[in-house]
Amino acid sequence: ATSGAIDVKAGATSIASATSGANTSVTGATATIGSVTAGGNYAIAATGDVTLGTAANQTQRAAGTITIAGRNIAEGAAGLTLTANSDSAGAGPATLTASGNIALANATINGGPARQSDVSLTSTGDTTVKAVNAANIAANAGGGITLTTASAANNVKIGRAHV
Repeated sequence: ATSGAIDVKAGATSIASATSGANTSVTGATATIGSVTAGGNYAIAATGDVTLGTAANQTQRAAGTITIAGRNIAEGAAGLTLTANSDSAGAGPATLTASGNIALANATINGGPARQSDVSLTSTGDTTVKAVNAANIAANAGGGITLTTASAANNVKIGRAHV
């Protein structure tokens, strides 16, 4: 899908690629999303599972904020790169919230190209991410937390989830 702005509301959504000059928003029961380039904010709100990346080494980026919420958030293929504030113009954070697990063991999450924005990861289960690069990193989980690499310009906070 290519558009000025993309707003999808469906029970189950599967998008191979989306490019928008403005905001990209997906709302529904489940979401499987491939590559994304959003000129504004990028948001997924699912009551069920969210799968990021449909092929190896895909990129999902937004010039503004990235907000992803679902039961479980997982990668569909290895090598996903998720970047909020991709244009370095602001301080738009990346926020992932799961009522289950965040399973991104082969993914990289960036708070901007130069660690100028925050990344927040919250789950009631386990949280696993290969690499997180941000101004500040906050990871809260009801289960275990594994961040293979955490590079913060300022602070890294690890805690117990209260979602």
